[in-house]
Amino acid sequence: MKNIGVNFSARKYGNCTRVGEYIGECIPCDMELVRISEFLQNPCGMCDYECASGKECSIQDGLTNLTERLQQAEKIYFFLPTYNGHFPSTYYMFMERMSPFFHEEEEMKRFLSKLSVIYIGNHGNGAERLIEELHSMYEEYKLPPRVLLIASKEYGKKAIGDDLLEVAEVKERISQFVIRTL
Repeated sequence: MKNIGVNFSARKYGNCTRVGEYIGECIPCDMELVRISEFLQNPCGMCDYECASGKECSIQDGLTNLTERLQQAEKIYFFLPTYNGHFPSTYYMFMERMSPFFHEEEEMKRFLSKLSVIYIGNHGNGAERLIEELHSMYEEYKLPPRVLLIASKEYGKKAIGDDLLEVAEVKERISQFVIRTL
């Protein structure tokens, strides 16, 4: 089975992409790295909530295809940047659009049991609040959180413009995280 890494960054080749590619080299099976912007163009809403009554979502973009692939994946990795102390809007759009799927408690638990999250952020710029948000998502379903924060300032780097993988300790932390989540 394939692993899928979902990059929520708007940047085509920033740290989220590089971290995803690095993880693809670390894990012992095939991993497909996708950019959420290639699948998700529209937020939830502007419809009659057909999905809440068991019908197919009326919004026609690539999310249906991605959802099917995520359901089949053995492991899922999210790569999230932070913007001004918040996750990107594409993350929230994704979670909104997935809400009919997540209304089924067992489906949500199954999804979270496959999900590991790496996010690029910094302490003091909202990182603690975002860690709490991610942890609470896992804890609600009594699952251990699989979340790794890579704080660029801890390594004397900037999240935008610097390559965090130039730092051996960053690579080691990512490698250890992947080992723990397999």
